[in-house]
Amino acid sequence: MSLGGNQSFLGAPHTDELGCPDGVGRFNHFQGGSIYWTPQTGAQVIYGLIREKWASMGWETSFLGYPVTDELGCPDGVGRFNHFQGGSIYWTPNTGAQVIYGSIRDKWASMGWETSFLGYPVTDELGCPDGVGRFNHFQGGSIYWTPNTGAHFVIGAIRDAWASQGWETGSLGYPRSDELVTEGTNGQGRHSIFEGGEIHWTPAGGAKVKLYQTNIEIWFSGFRCLDESNEWSASDEPYMFLGVSTSGQAQTPHETGVIEVDEGDVIRSARRLYSGIAEDVILAVVIRENDEGDPHAFSGVFRSILELGNTALKAKTGASVPGEVVKLISNKLSELVGAGDDDVGRRAELLTKDHLIRMAKQAESGDPVADFTWDLGSGSEGIYRLYFFVRKI
Repeated sequence: MSLGGNQSFLGAPHTDELGCPDGVGRFNHFQGGSIYWTPQTGAQVIYGLIREKWASMGWETSFLGYPVTDELGCPDGVGRFNHFQGGSIYWTPNTGAQVIYGSIRDKWASMGWETSFLGYPVTDELGCPDGVGRFNHFQGGSIYWTPNTGAHFVIGAIRDAWASQGWETGSLGYPRSDELVTEGTNGQGRHSIFEGGEIHWTPAGGAKVKLYQTNIEIWFSGFRCLDESNEWSASDEPYMFLGVSTSGQAQTPHETGVIEVDEGDVIRSARRLYSGIAEDVILAVVIRENDEGDPHAFSGVFRSILELGNTALKAKTGASVPGEVVKLISNKLSELVGAGDDDVGRRAELLTKDHLIRMAKQAESGDPVADFTWDLGSGSEGIYRLYFFVRKI
């Protein structure tokens, strides 16, 4: 009635007053919107695209809960919003209706809501691929949050540089600071601090990325026999060569020797394949069956293949380490298994610096994604699952 009854924008009611599922709230739907009431929040009006957004989330049963304000206009005369028990929905004709809540909303509010340089949200709060971080993009930048880093804004050329590095999935990780004024630049320079480095910007030099050094280890931790060879020979047991090629110091390959296993057996091992600065590496593996000859005779050949990969990697830099280097190693591995004992499986794969750093960070937080497996073999010669993990040192 305070809005004008049937003559208001809500029009006439088209439901009785009804109770909400929680047994507390009450509501009426009208031709042009709704009014929701609880003893704690009072009676609040919600309508239009903000109401549609809230409805799509489950009305008051969503994490937003009940509205605690009517739909209100923003100072610019364009935007509209409702605050709820658990957050807010903001709308403009250009950005649509977007949900913002929690620590990201608190950060945005501390900056002046939509009147800040961030402007209005252009996305809901969304989850990052790692299942940990959260973010909202805004007209003028972004706010990212994790439990360890808190909520920080990233804007402008620094945000563009961070995006080009892969956002939080790259070597820089999540922001650990807002954009800050850099000392000694007469107030002209800016920088943001990230988990894995910093981005500095000046009008003259643009955005420059400075990565912190990250030291890692790559370990082989064992294997499981998924399927045995179908041969009747008593000497068809597997042996393995494992090693890493890098553009730095050559890594000593690991040789298991012949291992007697049956289907379902798990062989535990702790072999460090690489230790050093995180960089692009090639991980190579050969599994063979000991039918004839001396398995140790192939150890030197495998080492020479790793050295070949090391030389090839040195000739390439940065993100330009391409598929032809891995193909070179794969071809040489094929030559290795071309004679003598049976070929069970072989594989060579590029592990990029960013990927290794990301796994190392996940390992620090106890995330099992830092472990990875390779399945090698065939039904005729046996199938084996190899276990690896990466850790930060």
